[in-house]
Amino acid sequence: MYLCPNCRSRLNKVASDAGCFWHCPVCNGRAVTLPVLQKTAPQKMIQHFWLDARSGKDVGDRSCPACDRKMTVVPLTDAGSPLTLDVCLGCYFIWFDPNEFEHVPTSGRPSLNAHKELSPVSPETLARLKLKLPQEPKAAVSTVIEGPDHWWEVIPAVFGLPIEYDKQGIWQRPVITQILSAFMVLVFVLALPHLRSVIEQWGLVPGDPYRHHGLTFVSSFLLHGGLFHLLSNLYFFLVFGDNVEDDLGRGKYVLLLLASALLGDAFHLLADPRATIPLVGASGGISGVIVYYALRFPKTRLGLLIYFAWLRVPAGVLMVLWLMAQVFGAVNQISGIGHVSSLGHLGGALVGFLFWLHSRQYRSNIGESGPLETDLAA
Repeated sequence: MYLCPNCRSRLNKVASDAGCFWHCPVCNGRAVTLPVLQKTAPQKMIQHFWLDARSGKDVGDRSCPACDRKMTVVPLTDAGSPLTLDVCLGCYFIWFDPNEFEHVPTSGRPSLNAHKELSPVSPETLARLKLKLPQEPKAAVSTVIEGPDHWWEVIPAVFGLPIEYDKQGIWQRPVITQILSAFMVLVFVLALPHLRSVIEQWGLVPGDPYRHHGLTFVSSFLLHGGLFHLLSNLYFFLVFGDNVEDDLGRGKYVLLLLASALLGDAFHLLADPRATIPLVGASGGISGVIVYYALRFPKTRLGLLIYFAWLRVPAGVLMVLWLMAQVFGAVNQISGIGHVSSLGHLGGALVGFLFWLHSRQYRSNIGESGPLETDLAA
């Protein structure tokens, strides 16, 4: 149940061409989520508005209808009349007082004119009807002649790394991803002259995990065993991390990385608690990022270069194949074969799945179960 920030009355869920919004029958205000507003208002205006909201410091007195935390007060400068709106950065809810929404410019897209108030069973009924509609089949994997958009993307493709064809737009600069990436490069450069001894000293050793007062859990994440190890991890981190950081927000993104890395380390320790070979690399934390990305944007096409032919594969399909490879690698790891910690990857992947599950439930509670649809790019 969502409550009006003004009069604390119960809000009614209303259907429209652009999506659902929540209307107060007492004061006539309405709460609209950012993805729905994107479908009706000009993209540039929404981009500027959301960037202002992200960087804004003015927290108002009104509480979010969904999570009840204080909303940020943001001016909508591109509107025909001066408007000051309340925004929840966690729920993507934007509150419009009576007659405010009518002053927002439209882009000729679907409108937010109410059709009818939805009963509790209406979404389920609509979902069942949707399943009955004939849909045009789409190929999960397609072969294309043209390569990626940028020439340099051919280089990672030659080494078997995926190319992000359908790039997801982001609203803010991925500061956490960029800072951590730069720090990993710096650590590698400083350790390079004595890389072997540094890894032996600061890698995570299952037989002695709490040496250096447990700091090896952190240092092992930043260290890498060689240049290709570093570059491949950085590639996945930079390609997928920006969207995950933007989608989760910086605080939850840091928690995702930390929890993925720690659970990945725990899974690795369980394989052989007496092992003396040090573990290094950020792949446990990055595995959580990869799985969250693939589940959050499952239809995003990723390109692979196979025998001089470009294949476009949905991220969800590629994730399933990757997980199958990790399970096979984990069996080999337990048997003492190989030097890649597939169990560490699976531990991080589990955290990514749990974060996506929580995010999915959270978005479904506010009526938005799909990813933000946007054409905006950083």
